[in-house]
Amino acid sequence: MSEQQREVDAGEQVLIVCKLTKYNVATEEYETSDASTDYPKYSVVDYAGTEQQAPTSMTKQATGYYYVWYTIPADCAAGWAVVKIATENDTTISFSGFLVKR
Repeated sequence: MSEQQREVDAGEQVLIVCKLTKYNVATEEYETSDASTDYPKYSVVDYAGTEQQAPTSMTKQATGYYYVWYTIPADCAAGWAVVKIATENDTTISFSGFLVKR
């Protein structure tokens, strides 16, 4: 199991990280890029399909790098929880997650 896919219990915190990039046609390379105001936003859906975290802004660490510490709620269903990252122009740009155990 990778670091991004570790098992967690209710009450534990997980670090959710987002790196935004854009493709520069002139240099033919990807570059870090900032999001629009109040973005990116993350949301969490548990294994049962219940939205545990509505879309919420993340903290900017540096250009293109955002993070948030998320606390697993007590009522989060055991199983794979999905983390979605969204920007203003793209409702879901990334999926990640963690395994909730009981």
